[in-house]
Amino acid sequence: MPEVTANAVGTTAPPDDPVHAALENPANRGRLTAAARAAVRGKSIDVGDVIQEVYKRALESRDRFDPATGSVSTWLNGFVRNVVREKCREVAGSPLSDGGRWDRVVAPEYEDVLNLDEARDLVKRFLSALPAKLHQAVELRYLKEMEYEQIGTMLGISADNARQRVSRGMKQLVELAETEGRS
Repeated sequence: MPEVTANAVGTTAPPDDPVHAALENPANRGRLTAAARAAVRGKSIDVGDVIQEVYKRALESRDRFDPATGSVSTWLNGFVRNVVREKCREVAGSPLSDGGRWDRVVAPEYEDVLNLDEARDLVKRFLSALPAKLHQAVELRYLKEMEYEQIGTMLGISADNARQRVSRGMKQLVELAETEGRS
């Protein structure tokens, strides 16, 4: 049995279990709660439920955490993003007939201004203004809900390259929307 030592906050965890130690740390819980609160802002999702699910999943899969690939905080934040994304899907309801989830595209403050058809047309117009590589990556990620590894395989690029294309595409979409909003 591994030796158990006290960590900085007075709790105990095996020294080879950084996930358990991080989850016991109140500062980490505060950071995870703040990240969850920011992610669910304006949505009818309980932050406590998100955190509880994050802890459950992290503890169930802690043997898959690899400190060589990043920090435990980054790894835990990934759980927050995934849980919030899943809960948003549950709240949003069923997908639209064209297979897209256009209801998630429109920010809550604009829901009264745009109807769903207008939002769909607006997003399609902005997407069509993107360079083909970025358009394709954004569409696969957010409309087809594919993971970066799947996008990379489909486009013949690495998952990191797929992530970069999606990020650049989303940045350009925001710039297009802001430009149109000013005119």
